Amino acid sequence: MFTALLGIDPCTPSAEKTGAAVAIQKYAVGDRFWVFRYHSTLFVASRCRTEQEAPHFSLASRTMMAASTLACSKEFGGWGSAQCVPTRDDVYEMLKYVPVHWGNFSSLNVPSAIRKKHLRSASTLMWFRRQPCYFELREINYTTEIRRSIVLHPEAHHMTAEQARELLDLKMFFWEANSLIPLNSDGEPLEERSSFERNVQKFFSRVCPTYFSPLRIILQRYTKKNMTAERLLSVALAAPNEFETLRPKHADETLVRRRGGAGSERWRADFLSDLESLPGDVNSIIDIFNVLTPMWDRPEYVYVRLAPQTQERVKGYDGLLQLLRRHPHLFRVGDHFVCRVDASNPLLLNSQEPAPDDMSVRTGQCEENPYLSPLEIAKVFHYAAPSSEACTVSFLVDAASPAMRAALPPQVITIVQQFPRLFACKENSPGEFLIYKIVSPSTTVVRAPQSVAASEEKQQLHNTCEEVGEADDSWILEEDQFVGKEYSKAQVLEEVYALIPDAGVDFTQLLLWTSLPVQQAANSHFGGLLKMIESRNDMFHITDTPDGQIIYRATS
Repeated sequence: MFTALLGIDPCTPSAEKTGAAVAIQKYAVGDRFWVFRYHSTLFVASRCRTEQEAPHFSLASRTMMAASTLACSKEFGGWGSAQCVPTRDDVYEMLKYVPVHWGNFSSLNVPSAIRKKHLRSASTLMWFRRQPCYFELREINYTTEIRRSIVLHPEAHHMTAEQARELLDLKMFFWEANSLIPLNSDGEPLEERSSFERNVQKFFSRVCPTYFSPLRIILQRYTKKNMTAERLLSVALAAPNEFETLRPKHADETLVRRRGGAGSERWRADFLSDLESLPGDVNSIIDIFNVLTPMWDRPEYVYVRLAPQTQERVKGYDGLLQLLRRHPHLFRVGDHFVCRVDASNPLLLNSQEPAPDDMSVRTGQCEENPYLSPLEIAKVFHYAAPSSEACTVSFLVDAASPAMRAALPPQVITIVQQFPRLFACKENSPGEFLIYKIVSPSTTVVRAPQSVAASEEKQQLHNTCEEVGEADDSWILEEDQFVGKEYSKAQVLEEVYALIPDAGVDFTQLLLWTSLPVQQAANSHFGGLLKMIESRNDMFHITDTPDGQIIYRATS
């Protein structure tokens, strides 16, 4: 009989895995011992001079459970009670529903009547796990699978009865039988990871596209704040079978893709040569990758979402179009829209550019779509909205590109209301809103002109982007610009009073003129700008009109 010697790591070959079976190789050491190793444990057995083959390993003692006759409350005495210990009839009946080869455990079609009669009050999974001589279970790719034990059908696994019994005894000796250790697709144990690492892996596999993209476009879909680009890159490097990384020359970032679609060996060379053809364009291209996907988008919408440094690097909107045309293996430039080239999906390479006024174009959603972030949609709406007059939600929806329409929520007004520094909303009637574009916050008090609305013309949406970039909109994301100055009650009243012209002003227009610190101070001291005006009849006078409320200075 073989005896285990723990803690010894000889240089003898390990057991070789061949499908479902394990060919355990034993070696003779002189004329006195048989030696073999299973996992990291060394086994030795005495050898007779006349033995030509090594004996099979067998478990010296087996634990057989008998039903307990102890009285218990509610007729349940645990696994050892008479109603839980299975009989031969129970096992033979359940064997009818278990396949010989691996099958999904949740797909066992056991009738409820049979389950209640033979499994009784025991847990279904634990009932099968406790009988390794009849059933074998494993957890592979986080899916529990079951089959009949190899000792019942050894010929189906290309084994003899002795080999099957030996392998089962070894698993029972090491407590591996039906232990449900998580395995990968190759049958190897998975690394022990925390729930956070598993969640990140699941998120990365779902959001990462099959074409090379920067990590920033993936990070913007991660709503929590406990993730960095370095940690996300380490996840990709730790799973080379699922993700592929690329660090181009002259680039500051690493590109990553999920292995899927057409293999990168078909198109990686063309992609890399076009990307590295002009060293000065590499970083600008990667910045464009963060805001552009294979879905058709307007080039002016791509430009306004770029950082000011990138806009300066590409030399304006015209320079952006020239850069996109210089790299045909990376971008597709149409008459009205642009998009990325996704060589991993050959079907998209032949997609036709939609008409600019065709609202029936259907665009498939992709998890890495930047417009899934409300801020990206708000930036485009802020550019598309007219400066001198109000617009409606329908106007903004009509101005949306195909890539935007794929990510718009059912209630578009909710995106507008999330950014009070960009838009002011007024509800004329239930469900009908007028949206005003806030052009720029003013941090200094100036005398409001008598007719601001009359001096400005309506800004129309166009396909060129000549006026984009003339005003610095970096204030949209700069939080620190408005932190520091605090207004008292008297100062807030003076600030608002100085903005009201002698002829009066509509409250919505006054809201646009009021700087953000003043609005925040009015909210803090009075509960809102309108409540402040209503509470001071000695300074302000309100007149209700069909179009809204007109604010005047109170006459003494």
